[in-house]
Amino acid sequence: MIEEKDPITIFEDEYNSSSRYSKDFKIAYSIPEDCGCYKLQDGCITLSLRGRESMCEELILPQSFAAFYVESLLCLPYLRKITAYSSEFHFWGEDNPAGYNVFDYLRNSRLEEICVLPWLVDWYKQRLGYWKGVRDAVVKVSPISDSYAQQFTISNGNGLTTSKDGKTLVKVDKKIKVLEIPVEIERIADTAFDNDNVIEKLVLLGDSEDNCKDKNWSLFEFNKDAVNSLKHVETLVFQGPEYTTRFYNDVAEGAKMQNLKTIIYPLWNYNHRCFRGEEAENANIYPYEIKAENFSSVELIEENGIVYSKDGKFLVSGVDCKSKSIRIKDGVEEIFEYAFCCNIAIEEVYIPRSVTKVGKNAFKSCMNIKKIIFNFNQVAADVEHAFFTYSNNLHLYLSDSPLLSDRIRHQYENLHNQFRNMGLGALTEKHVKENPKQVVVHTLPYYPGEVLIDEDTGMVYDETGKTFVGVLKEQAKKITNFSLPKHIEDVFESAFSNLSAIETIEAPSRFTVMHIYKLVQNSLKLKSIVAGEEQLLIENGIVYSKGFKDVIAVSKCAKISDFVCKEGVETIGHSAFEGHKELVNVQLPHTIKTIGDRAFANTSLTDISFPASLQEFGKEVFCSCSLSAVKFDGHSPEGSGAFNGANFLSSARIMVQKVYKDEFTRSYPTLKHLIKTPLPKWLSWLN
Repeated sequence: MIEEKDPITIFEDEYNSSSRYSKDFKIAYSIPEDCGCYKLQDGCITLSLRGRESMCEELILPQSFAAFYVESLLCLPYLRKITAYSSEFHFWGEDNPAGYNVFDYLRNSRLEEICVLPWLVDWYKQRLGYWKGVRDAVVKVSPISDSYAQQFTISNGNGLTTSKDGKTLVKVDKKIKVLEIPVEIERIADTAFDNDNVIEKLVLLGDSEDNCKDKNWSLFEFNKDAVNSLKHVETLVFQGPEYTTRFYNDVAEGAKMQNLKTIIYPLWNYNHRCFRGEEAENANIYPYEIKAENFSSVELIEENGIVYSKDGKFLVSGVDCKSKSIRIKDGVEEIFEYAFCCNIAIEEVYIPRSVTKVGKNAFKSCMNIKKIIFNFNQVAADVEHAFFTYSNNLHLYLSDSPLLSDRIRHQYENLHNQFRNMGLGALTEKHVKENPKQVVVHTLPYYPGEVLIDEDTGMVYDETGKTFVGVLKEQAKKITNFSLPKHIEDVFESAFSNLSAIETIEAPSRFTVMHIYKLVQNSLKLKSIVAGEEQLLIENGIVYSKGFKDVIAVSKCAKISDFVCKEGVETIGHSAFEGHKELVNVQLPHTIKTIGDRAFANTSLTDISFPASLQEFGKEVFCSCSLSAVKFDGHSPEGSGAFNGANFLSSARIMVQKVYKDEFTRSYPTLKHLIKTPLPKWLSWLN
């Protein structure tokens, strides 16, 4: 016994008590309790019963009807038949809008039959669980009589009869030989073609250029039975975007055009696997000629088998390119979806840096691709979907993007699962299973231009081959001894940035060792640089000239607080320690002769002692240092600007030998008050 419900009038603000509908008459909330057959009012869209039970056995739905909430069946315990004159309506569940509880409601009701317009019978069967050869629909679906259904159709005068909303092609004049299906058509009913039709050419009108998903394109349903009726069709033309048709799905399920000889499809945005390669063979499609034509308003040009937009910004198609190695021209910004789909000639592809978007499945089913180079600057987030090549040994050379590399590897590792999800052909699946998949992702060093790659050494050059750009990341970390090729004329500024393990560098004589050092100075493990006859030696971050005669520089990454200079060093070079704030103590050898400009500028040095061997001072040696004690054992060195820019503490002093005091006073007259001489030995404890 179904629980009796209270009348709707007491809780529904929009309820019209005189008519049982909402005030706009679009929702029906109750129907008469004692009627045998009831027709909902024209304009009603939704049935959502909440009142008392009705004795109604047949319910008639108007053309406007769209949504039947299955909970309403609880108020219709005697309902056996629904007659629907609408183009289509859906069963919904209020508790579960996705409809998972719909079938349970239908099975537990007394509903036996749903009568619909003849051209919608298959559509309703499928939505009510029908599966040919497996199971029947939950409820019997039968057609309204043809004579009565005619009032719900219109003729366009060209031999086509459609539903009143223009979405379903109901009937085609059997005398038509060339059939052009308008873009408004979303469905071809199984009633559309007579068995004795004479159609020879079928054209699905559209504009493949208009590939904008926010246009709300409806998926074009090409009924399998309708396909089987086209026995005389020799030419099939698709003009719209690929995702607007299920033709391939229907063919894969067994539909056939027995005399089909030619398929013409758009150059733009089309999944060529529908008509090419092993998927088409596996679907038992008869052999035919494949053509791709431009159905858009954009002017296109062809270069070496690749089709570009005239302005060079878009690569439209490369499916017919016969080259093994392809270098996409610079300036291209976008590679369209399916651009190279099923091209089995390509083995190597170079994508220029100008490209910022690679369409989904751009290289789908390109079985023989071995190498793709893409030194991108910035690229759309879903670029990994472009590289479904099914090649069993693919090498991808990409800009440094760990997240993208991981996503690509993940896709290949889960390739078999995606066969089920994407409905790929069995022969392609067989190909991948028999050829163990392997994708190797190589990381390119940063370079803002086009590159060339030496696969044997991992070295990367600019497009002229004369500038060294760097080494592939995966190989760079293994290199300890590096020789720069003799033909190299220049080195990019970050060429050595990923050579973290490098210890020695040998360069052609056209380079100076200091030029090379400036490019690699952040390396912690570097020990020597040789260029021709020149040599730099590095110990603990200190850079020496050949033979350890000069201290030339200090590595930027070195953290040195105490520096004890080697015996034999004669020179501290210009700005050698400048900026190393951590430096607080320096001990110089008795061989030191020269200290260059700003050698200790901007450090934390406070006191220092210079041996008698010092002969020459540079300028601003102690600039920005806060000095407290400076000691000289010998003559005043040449050069009078060593202390320019230095700060002296209130207790600071410059200690010199008494015999040289006058020399220092003449050299540094502004510091005269700081220059002191040592006390006699018997008073030296006061020093």
